[in-house]
Parts: sequence; C-alpha cells; structure tokens
Amino acid sequence: MRIKIFILLLTYLILISSCQKEKNIRFDSEKWKTAKSVDIHPYREQMIKDISENELFLGFNYLRLVDSLGIPENVQPRDTNELYYLIYDDYGWDIDPIYTKYLVLILDKDSIVIDTKVKEWKKK
Repeated sequence: MRIKIFILLLTYLILISSCQKEKNIRFDSEKWKTAKSVDIHPYREQMIKDISENELFLGFNYLRLVDSLGIPENVQPRDTNELYYLIYDDYGWDIDPIYTKYLVLILDKDSIVIDTKVKEWKKK
C-alpha cells in the first residue's frame, strides 16, 4: 500500500513540475513584443537573465534597439538617457500598481546603449 501511495505522489510531483513555466529562455524579439493585453507580456520575465548576462543590447543604436524590443514605455522625462521596457507589473486588488519591474537601457549622447539594468519598485 505504501508503495502505491509513493508512486502516486511521485507521479503527481513529476506532472506538477513539468507543467511549470520555463524559468529562463533565450531572448526572442517576437516573443518579447508579444502582449496578452495592454501591460501583460508573458515572456519578458523569462528573458531578462539572457539579456543581462549576455549584454545583448550593448552597442545597439536607438533604431536597432526599437527594432528588437519595440517602442519603450518611458516613465522618465524624454530628455533623460534611459529607456524603460515593462517586464512585469502587479496590481494586487487595487487599481494602482503595487509592484513594477522594468528593463532599463542607458544610452550615451549618440543614442548607443552603454548599459542595462533591471529596476524594481514596490509599494510600501
């Protein structure tokens, strides 16, 4: 009897773990631009590690960047050298966000990407 329960539990755990989303995937421009609705991008969170670790956009000019990532969702004034791309936001039970996460690309004076970072904000 114990063996049957053990086998059932093991099978259940294997099924559950195989149904989970892949944690990290390689950057794919089409997947990055995919949106389920206005602010829901199902693949961006999984691509951040590849973007950060492999410094994928360093040296890109603005036009090449927009071709790869789409138009940025800047939350900063346009005169700054930072471009923001929404990765994830959580509204909880409210109409105001309680958590946001952005990919930030820093440009030099010639509009060339010189650095990338992930910026997170959490409501206190």
